[in-house]
Amino acid sequence: VVKDSADNILYTRAGNFKLSADGKLQTASGESVQGYMATKGVVTPGGIPTDIVVPPLASNPPTTSTFFGLNINLNALTDETNTSKNSFSAPAQVVDALGSKHTLTVKFTKTAEGKWDYEVTMPGDEVTGGSADTPASLATGKLSFDSKGQLTSPAVADGNIEVKLVNLANGAEDLTVNWQTYNSDGQARITQFDDPSAVASTDGDGTTAAQLSRISLGDGGKLIAS
Repeated sequence: VVKDSADNILYTRAGNFKLSADGKLQTASGESVQGYMATKGVVTPGGIPTDIVVPPLASNPPTTSTFFGLNINLNALTDETNTSKNSFSAPAQVVDALGSKHTLTVKFTKTAEGKWDYEVTMPGDEVTGGSADTPASLATGKLSFDSKGQLTSPAVADGNIEVKLVNLANGAEDLTVNWQTYNSDGQARITQFDDPSAVASTDGDGTTAAQLSRISLGDGGKLIAS
């Protein structure tokens, strides 16, 4: 259902919509698409349809990261002939207050059966006074596993490991993120089994700045904002 400039109600099956300067969703020929506007994210169908107005196209501000998580396995077997296999690195990405992305590297080094050291670093040139040749160390510590390959240290209560990004070269304010070594249900996200060290998945929050670029019509009549 669309409405023209004379308030006539028309109908179209075309989905090549555009946005007017004031944010109205329109057809290619300028009619205003009609629908039910959301209030605080909730759409309540009923009443008289109105012009669909998309929020202003100004850039959405970034949201700062507060956590990241790694679902990984560390190889339980110690390689006596190739010690390089006794270490493993995994990446994680975080976003600072300016919306810049920083790739953290968590390196695990096996020190004994069921014992690993970890170090979290970031590129050195992303820190004031740092060098690209020398990663900046952000956090260090130890992990322990029991005979079933389950994480025992840190314990669930201490499973959020603080990682601090300070003196960022881009001028963003200092950032502290939690590395979550356990899920919300208390299940460890790191295991040590007789299997190659590998990352199953990563997650985290934080978003860069973004701007709405286009509106399209998807399968089933869904409006898709990109």
